[in-house]
Amino acid sequence: MEHKKALQMIRDIFMYMDRTYIPSHEICLNSWTNNIICYIETRLQVTLFEIVQKERNGEVINRGLMRDIIKIFYRGESQQLIECCDCLEYLKKTEKCLDEEIDRVAQYLDAKSEVKIIDLVEKEMIESQMNCIVSGLVNMITEDKYNDLAWIYNFFRRLPNGLKMIQDVMTSHIRVTGKQLVINPEQVKDPLEFVQRLSEEKHKHDKIISLAFNND
Repeated sequence: MEHKKALQMIRDIFMYMDRTYIPSHEICLNSWTNNIICYIETRLQVTLFEIVQKERNGEVINRGLMRDIIKIFYRGESQQLIECCDCLEYLKKTEKCLDEEIDRVAQYLDAKSEVKIIDLVEKEMIESQMNCIVSGLVNMITEDKYNDLAWIYNFFRRLPNGLKMIQDVMTSHIRVTGKQLVINPEQVKDPLEFVQRLSEEKHKHDKIISLAFNND
């Protein structure tokens, strides 16, 4: 109840400032929001460490609460990154996050936690952002960015369902491209050109599989 009252008061203050004093209040609001987010993330980290320490000391902890806190942390981080990064940069930051979590497991958590943490990061930072990631992958395929595709292949192969994700993107893209060729009336008028375009598309994807996907 007190939290709701505080939020209402803050909202009223900003609305009053909007009407009366500060034309550039949006800058102030953004700054305030960023500070709040930073504070929340810091508190989440501290809370997690406190819960882990309690369990080490033999106390019974609320593991459901712990899972929820971790999910919130990763979900917020993934949304923040996806808004300011392209597909490749986002995935590289996700890889860094994964490596850091694996290192934390090696340093002070049970080794059996690694699979669960990787699964959580995969769900919150990859699966939840797949629409944006798929768009970036299709652009790389279209523009023949073999080095970028090779990096993504090596990253996704580390994940339990990673290569299946790439396979699904490739399959969907090939179907869309093939359908566009088939329904193009200009292509149908010239069978030789139609066959040539199909051959070029096959060569293109064979090359991607060979140079970027290790013939997988």
